[in-house]
Parts: sequence; C-alpha cells; structure tokens
Amino acid sequence: MSLEDALAVTPEDRRDTVLEEMGAPDAFTISFEELEGIPVRWETWSYFDFNSRFDFMDGELLWTIELEPVSDGSIYAHFYDPRDFQASLSVAEVRTLLSDQQLVEIDLSEGDIPGGYILAGDQILLGFDQDRLVYVETFILSPAEGDEGVGYLPTLEPETPLTVTDTPAPVPTPNIIPLGPPTHTAVPGQPLPQPVGALAFADDFESSVNLAVPLFGTEYMNYSQLDGKGRLESNFASGVMVAMYAAPMMQDFIAEFEISSASTSPGTAAGLVFRSEAASGGLDFYYHILLDPEQGSVELDAWKGGQWTTRTSKPIPAILRPDDRIYRVRIEASGATFRVFIDGSFVTDFTDSNLTDGGIFGLSVITSDPPQAATFDNLKIYEVP
Repeated sequence: MSLEDALAVTPEDRRDTVLEEMGAPDAFTISFEELEGIPVRWETWSYFDFNSRFDFMDGELLWTIELEPVSDGSIYAHFYDPRDFQASLSVAEVRTLLSDQQLVEIDLSEGDIPGGYILAGDQILLGFDQDRLVYVETFILSPAEGDEGVGYLPTLEPETPLTVTDTPAPVPTPNIIPLGPPTHTAVPGQPLPQPVGALAFADDFESSVNLAVPLFGTEYMNYSQLDGKGRLESNFASGVMVAMYAAPMMQDFIAEFEISSASTSPGTAAGLVFRSEAASGGLDFYYHILLDPEQGSVELDAWKGGQWTTRTSKPIPAILRPDDRIYRVRIEASGATFRVFIDGSFVTDFTDSNLTDGGIFGLSVITSDPPQAATFDNLKIYEVP
C-alpha cells in the first residue's frame, strides 16, 4: 500500500475507547501537520500511573510505548480533554475555551517565526501559526520539597524536571516533528496474546540438517537453510509448496515465527501449515495461515477431500505492515478459533471447524508469479496452558 493509499483510508477512531477504559490522560501532545498535502492529526496520550503512552494518527491507535516511571510519589495532572482542541481553532477561540485561566502570551512574530504565537496556561502550552492552532502540550506536576512543584513535559526524560513557580518561565518553541516508529505492543481494547505453555518444538534454522523436509522435487520447489534462516522457494504457479516437520503432532498450539518476503508480486504469500498428516507427494488435508506482504492480507485456507473447503482473507492494518517486510507472527489455535498477531498486536481471528484433529506442521509458500521465495526464522511452537 502506498502512502497516498494509506492516507486515503478512513481510520477507526479509538480515542473514545481509550478514554472509556483509561480515563483522561495525565498529559498529552497534539500536532497538526500535512502528509502529502493531506491534513493529519498526531497525538500522544501519557498515563504515568500505568507507565504507558498511546500514539494516534487521526484517532487511529498506532502503537503503545512503555514509559519510564516518573519520580516516586503522587503526580498532579490537569485533566484536559484532547478532543476539545481542533486544528481550526484561532487564538481568540482558544482564549474562550480556556476563559477560566490567566494565559501567558508570547508573540513569535517579533522574533524569527512570522505568524507564530504561543499561549501558556495551567499545565498547558499551545502553539499557533497564522492564527490557527498547530500544537498542544500538557504536562504533569510532581510534588517536591518546599512550596514548589516539579513539572514534566511528556516528551522530556523524567530525570529532566522543569521547576514551576509563580513566575512563568520562558516557554520553549514547540517541536512538532512526528515521532519515529517504536516497538509495537498490544492495543488497548483488543485481545491480548495468551500465556504460553511448555515449548513443544523449535527451529532456529541453524542446524546442519534441515528439520523441515520439502514435499516436492526441485522442479517445483527448493528449500534450504542459509545464514540462519530457512528459505522456501516456489517454482510452480499457484501450487502450494511446503516443507514439513515430522513432529510434533498437535491440535491446539501457540506458534511464533518470523517471516519475510522480498517479492513485490501480489498473490505471493507464505506462512505456517498445521493440522496436517504426514504424506509424500501431497497432503490430503491441512490448514495454513498465509501472509501476503504486497497485498497486505492474512488468510486462512483449509484443504480437505481434494478441494479448498475454506478460503478466507482479511486485511492487515497498514500500521502493522513493517517497512523491512519482516513479520513477527503469532498464531493461536484453539479448537475452531485461530487468532493472528503481528509484533504483539492483534490483527484478526478466524473461525473454522473443517479440521478438528491434531496434525503436524510445515512451512508454505504460494505464488502466481514463480519463482518467488520467503524466508523463515525463530520458529517456536508451544502447548496451550
């Protein structure tokens, strides 16, 4: 998906859900910018009691970040509602919104920022450009000895305090550069990965002997281990090429693995085979869950009785499609329910009861434009506790 396509997608606003579950944030930042000519609203909401920050783009929850704890003891927050601050607000409208406060004014036009203007109030900082709101930042107060408090801007390290007294300190120019990509964690309101049981099987693709055995000859496929990764290549259009493991045989499981593909050909997908029988020359029945990086989709297919009995595809949210095209996948299989996670974030689930018995596992790749390949790494299969 191109940047233009991603920006054209109507986001799912998660802010109300977070507010309902977590309450108002202790501190937040909002910046209004443009990407490819399209207005975008970036937000960070910080909850210091939970050591968590939630980042949004146009209301869609992008990721969460674990915060370092602030100093021991209580914190004092002025609970503003981030939704009150819109890009169209003028200086006069913000003054009306904050009419119960004595605001400090800084006209940046007198310096080197034409059209720039700042208002500072009770634990809040607002930046304007040409009389339009472009930046909002609120911060907490933490008790200190004496009558003074210590305030923390959410974007500063907790060890770097800002002393707050009755005399307003000089207000810094807001920095509205968007944040870089952090480590993804679970999205509030979405299913969480369940705990794992005992490790049943692992393949780090470092063994001198291939643990996975290709099902077909080299005229159809190739499987090898190189640089600590398993490489599965299909030389046959539309056929599912697999490399199978002899064990374990399981019905319910939790599988984790990394998968990547350099292919830019839509319809080239790779993933995990499970609940299959051991066979040579073909598989009579199996499930596989495949990821198609180019189309941005994940699918569950069931093969039984010489035909596809299930073929279901669902989109992967754009924010969970890594730039390096290395997907860190988790599959949870329990009875007829299959849940898929990427980088710890829930993607989707499937329900299907075609195959209920236990079976063995394998790696798979399929393409409509051979030859195409995918690589695998760090495969672990756990029991369900």
